[in-house]
Order: sequence, then C-alpha cells, then structure tokens
Amino acid sequence: MINSTPLLESLGFAIDIATFKNEANLEYISDESTIFEFDSYLGTYSFSPSFNKWLLANLKNYNAVIIHGIWQFHSYAVARHCKKQKIPFVLFTHGMLDPYFNSVSFFKYIKKVLYWKVFENTTLSLASRVLFTSEEEKRCSALSFSPYEVNGEVIAYGSPDLSIKNTSTNRFYDTYPLLKNKQIFLFLSRIHPKKGIEVLINAISRLEKSGNDVAFCIAGPINESYKTKLEALISSLNISNKIHWLGMLDGELKHGAFKAADVFILPSFQENFGIVVAESLSLSTPVIISDRVNIWQEIKASKSGYVCEPSATGLVKAIEKWNTLSSEEKKIMSKNARSCYESQFSLQESAKDIARVIRDIAAVSP
Repeated sequence: MINSTPLLESLGFAIDIATFKNEANLEYISDESTIFEFDSYLGTYSFSPSFNKWLLANLKNYNAVIIHGIWQFHSYAVARHCKKQKIPFVLFTHGMLDPYFNSVSFFKYIKKVLYWKVFENTTLSLASRVLFTSEEEKRCSALSFSPYEVNGEVIAYGSPDLSIKNTSTNRFYDTYPLLKNKQIFLFLSRIHPKKGIEVLINAISRLEKSGNDVAFCIAGPINESYKTKLEALISSLNISNKIHWLGMLDGELKHGAFKAADVFILPSFQENFGIVVAESLSLSTPVIISDRVNIWQEIKASKSGYVCEPSATGLVKAIEKWNTLSSEEKKIMSKNARSCYESQFSLQESAKDIARVIRDIAAVSP
C-alpha cells in the first residue's frame, strides 16, 4: 500500500487510506493522500465501532475500494457496506489463505473454519476481484476452506527497485570488514522457524566444499531464545566459523548486503510472495529459494536462480549447482535476475495492473 499509492496517484487516482492506529508506518505516504485512523478493540481482530460508523457515512464518496488482508473486522465490515452502497471492491488476501497455516495450530484452524463459514466466505464471494500475487498463491488458496467461490485474478506484484538508490557496498564492507573478498551466501529475513533457517544451518554442515573464502551471512530480527537455540545447533555441527550473524539490517546496510551477496537464500516452508526475493533480483543478485516460496515458478522459468525443496538435502544440491557454475555462467544468471525483476516484480507493473483492475470494476459498477 505504501509503495503503490504514489504510483497509483501518478496514474490519475485520488487515494484515501483508512487504517487502525499503530498498525502501519505511514510516514512515506504522499501528502496528496488523506489518512483516516481509528481506534480498535479485541486484540488482533481489531473490532472498531468508529471505523464502522465512518464507512456508513463516507463510503459513498468513493468509486472503488481496495481491502488489504482478511481474518479481521475490517474486511467483513468493508465488504458488507460496499454491498449495501453498491461500491465495487477488490481484496488482497496476502497469502492468508495458504493451507500451511491450517497445520500450525489446530485451535486456530477450528476458529478460522467457523469464521469462514459465518463471515469471511461472504467477504471473498462479494469481492469484484480477489487479487493474488502469483499463480501458486491462487492455486493454494482454493485448498484451505469450503465453500470457496471467488473471482480470483493474478496480478503483477513487486518491490521497490533498489538499483535506483545508487546502492553501494562501501558501508556494508566498512561495517563487516571480515566479509571483504569472500563469496557471500545471504539469508535476510525475519529469523523464524517458518523461514527454514534450521534447514540452511544443516545444509551448511553438509557442504563438502566451503573454504575460508565462503561466508554464510544471516541477517534479520530474531527472538533471543531462538537465537540461543540456533547457536547451540551451529556449535554442535562445528560450523561456527562459517556463519556470520549480521543482526537487523535496514536502509543502506540492507541494500549493500544484497549487492555484496553472490547469491540470496530463502528456504522457507511457506512464503506468499517473498519481497526480499524481489529486492535481491532488483540488484541482479541470483536466488536459491524453496518451492514453498510462491514465486518459485517465475524464478525457475527465468533462470535467475535455483529452486529446491525445503530440506537440507535439497538446499545442498542447489548450492552445489551454483558452485559448479563458471564465472561467465554466474554473470548470465545475474543478468537473468535483473530481467526477471523488471518483467515480473517491478512496482510500476504492479501499479498498472491494479489500475487496470480498478478501472474495470468501476466501469461496470451499477
């Protein structure tokens, strides 16, 4: 929303944003947008009488609505008011219908089944379009709950182009001088069991050739107790010298890490899109991802990296394939990475797709 709003405005749209307090960092939204913030209750469900009242009074002023996310009060409330006032709307599920989540907690799954039958199924069925960010997301979403009747459409979805920020590796190497002149394999994401970080650690221990010129870098926010667990695993595998903890990276340091990396790795067990994958591609850095990252088909088709199953065995095979490439073959894959970003994951293409859908539904609205 933050990234696409100025682009949509440049395409002729006037956009207002309604959100709950403390839920979004809106400092980068342009001054042309009006932001309405509401108090909410009932924890993460975010029930909001003031938001409901605002919808009743103001929704009629808009030609169309974009809903981001489900399983909270806002999605059903907006859908209900749009139906009453005959305002077309589209809905991004943002991966929240992935079957993976049904296996995480049986109690949460039962709650979702009940909520789906009473509320959320109606929300999605009323949408003029349910927008998915990949064919894989669209396919998986149909497997989670029934009944399931949606007007689904896959649109371009992307991330900011880090190459236009004149990204340099200088600050990165100044901060981490031990990484100079090394081949860098980078994991950069929220460090969580879902992200396959233990898969990566076990894969590193099985690699036959990973000398002193190779560095596996792990960057991102992490719970201290989980980090202690991972460090114990690393120590037990005797690979502490191969792994570099970079901590939380942002801004110039984060961009420099992507550019310095020879290859980016994300062996997640579930990933709706993977913004970090697109960010890596924008800087011509090839990727190794699992086939549970929903844009794996685009990576495979564009030859901008390797795709593997989320297991140590699968990841080892992918890394070994990378290691066997010649310098020229690695350069070709880097060019493929940039081309993949430009054709599949640029924000400009995403904004054009969203604009097309909005114009379409607004034109046919009664």
